[in-house]
Amino acid sequence: MPSLSIVGQILGCTGFDANRLFCKFRLETKAAGWSVVYGDPDGQTQLGIQTTDSEYDGQVFAHPIDVTYACSSLIGWPRLYIEVWEQDGFGRNQIAGYGSCFVPTTPGMHNLECVTWRPEGSLYDSISAAFIGGNPTLVNPSIVTSSDDRLELNTVSQGSVHLDIQILLHGFQYKGVEFNTKQTPKNKSGTGPSDPSMPGVKQGDEDESMSVYLDTFIADD
Repeated sequence: MPSLSIVGQILGCTGFDANRLFCKFRLETKAAGWSVVYGDPDGQTQLGIQTTDSEYDGQVFAHPIDVTYACSSLIGWPRLYIEVWEQDGFGRNQIAGYGSCFVPTTPGMHNLECVTWRPEGSLYDSISAAFIGGNPTLVNPSIVTSSDDRLELNTVSQGSVHLDIQILLHGFQYKGVEFNTKQTPKNKSGTGPSDPSMPGVKQGDEDESMSVYLDTFIADD
């Protein structure tokens, strides 16, 4: 059975106003044809304190990710769901941002930038957060990875989470699947690799095996 290995790390965060941050993450596959054969698809980083180093201005995590999937279908290609949390001076945690991005379909090393956001809330929510803390949170966080449900949601742009991900593919060629080997330089959430289960996947019917070419692209904002 074909397998997909995702090896890398969450490097850190930039662009957030808070000083103390940590991330919760989860790899999601919304289809029955995927199963984890090695590693843990979810986890949490340590608490990172903002640095003012000349080379990096943000929180550093360097938290490892190492997961291997066995798959029988391209539908439901893994997607990374991220929550960024901030901790105040009293040790209270509140949401700082939500984000998601597709795992690249191109084998090799990828530098990903996952842009985050959080709900804006009402005027009462803003006043409450300013005086007693506690940013508005999503009642149903699953809408982060489902764009159909975010049409009427008012949000506030937050910072970005940076990742280095190595993609290793094995056994797909024996099922008539061929991946584009062109290296993708840098991806932002929403403008990164296309979902293999969505339109844009090229299919050729020259023979019964039907080779599939998964082209990755970056759309200009």
